[in-house]
Amino acid sequence: VGGTSQAIRLMYAMSVVRFVNGMVDSVQKGVHARSVSALANELGLPEWVVDFRHDATHTALPTLASCRMTGKFILEWLRFRYWETQARYEPELQALLKAALKHYTSIEVQLSALSDAEAVTMATSSQTVPAGKGKKKAKTVKPTKKPIASNTASVRALFEDRTAALDEVVRLCGSRGVACEMLIPMLLKTGMMVPVDKRMRPASLLGLGVECIDADPKNLRAWSAALGHFERAWPGFLSDMLSTMVSTLAAVSQPAATHASESPVDVVTVHPSPSRLRSIGELL
Repeated sequence: VGGTSQAIRLMYAMSVVRFVNGMVDSVQKGVHARSVSALANELGLPEWVVDFRHDATHTALPTLASCRMTGKFILEWLRFRYWETQARYEPELQALLKAALKHYTSIEVQLSALSDAEAVTMATSSQTVPAGKGKKKAKTVKPTKKPIASNTASVRALFEDRTAALDEVVRLCGSRGVACEMLIPMLLKTGMMVPVDKRMRPASLLGLGVECIDADPKNLRAWSAALGHFERAWPGFLSDMLSTMVSTLAAVSQPAATHASESPVDVVTVHPSPSRLRSIGELL
């Protein structure tokens, strides 16, 4: 019994020490280090929790009753200071993220429209020089591939707005963990990277009932800037996104596979089209 009690006390003490150290280290800034008690007071941690950490580290292991009381207090402190606050803020954060992403997509639509307009202008500006004396056929003069001067400032402003919208998404998420928890599921929902029109989705995957990224290169290019921006902000973001997609596919297809194994009907394996795989591979 004594050994078991000792092990429990050690686990409690280690958890409290790591908690206090982690909290104060997050606010330890400046050239000169500040004391643990001063930083804990700034965070709203009572002095006796700091004393517990000091005793467990430098003096003697606190009693089991003291360990349990301290652990219970810390859980309540975290619940009041962080978890309940996050729960209240989460709907607001989701709304802000959605608004920033919608703003990004609206900018991409404008950039695409300007690009299409420029292509049309270049195509219609080709001039045909009529054949003169001694010439057998007319000569077509191809225009030089230059951006429309009147649109240069507009395009530059749109690119700046696009970067600002993506920076806002990064600011709202803050960490890669929040991006994985909130941003990635939002990106994979219908209306974001998944087209609203089901006819635009890959037919080979519709049977699984899974929302998939459109294989249309134009749609993939529209999101390439965002995904590249997020990968630079949080290295490993694209790997997290792929893992989420694979997990979603596995979760949806597993019940169907189990049901099919119990049925005498032959199982039909569904494969994504090669063009879709190439498009996503080039993007990521």
